[in-house]
Amino acid sequence: MAALNVAHELLQYKQENDSYTSQVDNLIRRLQNKIDDALVKGKQMEMQ
Repeated sequence: MAALNVAHELLQYKQENDSYTSQVDNLIRRLQNKIDDALVKGKQMEMQ
């Protein structure tokens, strides 16, 4: 029974970690898009 409890806890931790990793990945993507947009706008301003 203890092994089952440990396996269940490990599965929960893995699922939480996967969820956290997914959230961080999305945040990094959004930040990268903002950086890309700012760089494009900066280059456009330099050309004017």
